[in-house]
Amino acid sequence: MKKLLLSVTVLLMITVSFAQPMHVKKYNFNSFGQDMKMDVTLLDKETSMGAKRHPEYGIRPYNAQCDECVELLDQRTRNSRQFIKYNNNHRTYSQQSYLPLHYKKSENDIWRTIDYRLRPDANKPGVYTADNQPVPTTCDLNRKLTSLNENGFVFECNKDLTMYFYDENMAYTATEKGNYNQYTIGEEGLEVKDIWKGIDMQEIFSIGQVKSNFVINAPLQLPISKGWMVIEDHFSLPVGITIEESPAGKHLENGFYQGDYLIKDITGKTLITYEKPAYTDAIAFSMHGMYKLLNTGNDYTL
Repeated sequence: MKKLLLSVTVLLMITVSFAQPMHVKKYNFNSFGQDMKMDVTLLDKETSMGAKRHPEYGIRPYNAQCDECVELLDQRTRNSRQFIKYNNNHRTYSQQSYLPLHYKKSENDIWRTIDYRLRPDANKPGVYTADNQPVPTTCDLNRKLTSLNENGFVFECNKDLTMYFYDENMAYTATEKGNYNQYTIGEEGLEVKDIWKGIDMQEIFSIGQVKSNFVINAPLQLPISKGWMVIEDHFSLPVGITIEESPAGKHLENGFYQGDYLIKDITGKTLITYEKPAYTDAIAFSMHGMYKLLNTGNDYTL
């Protein structure tokens, strides 16, 4: 994957309208499923010796579009799979996708299932990884951050999250650190209740990307009458890695920036896209948010 997407969907405006709740996808923030191991008796007759050594031999892919089926690993391509019916090898199924279903770790590697699902790290309690994809992702609850690994460059984000309010006269409230005391985590991401009072956070993991939602569930007891709530992310970049504004972005009259940030290597290749935020209310009205980027040396606050 050439590009990573880190999108942030936030409810940040001080004046928020509340109506009937939106119907949204329910993500698994609570459990970790098990891969379906199938009886390989039928596969033994249909599979080469090389495919029998594949780590996924006899395992039905988590996103297979058939239930009583086993995969013929010899017939995998980047975008397709072939299956036979579990108890009838004369019944076949084909699965194809516009986007890749499989990837290789090297040129001569086998085709492996692209799997975005988090799994507990057996050697590091509190760490959850999705390594089986071109851009591995991690949720580290010990350090309270998420990360994406683009070909050896590890970008750590959602790190030391902080929040404050300020009014139109630029009077700032005290900065509050995120509170992770009430959390659940599952194969699709992390949910933190009351990361700040009245505000929940969701980190949703998918293929090569992490989307962060900050959800205001009811009107807040605000310390100011009119102004803004600001959520800050903190990260560091090594020497040779730069962060630039997207050419499609724009500067607003108030001096803030509205657009994506592009994190690039020394050759100018974009490694990470930190997408512009969106503010969405309870009836699904949405508008683009804005950023202010501060830095001291290689340490950044966004």
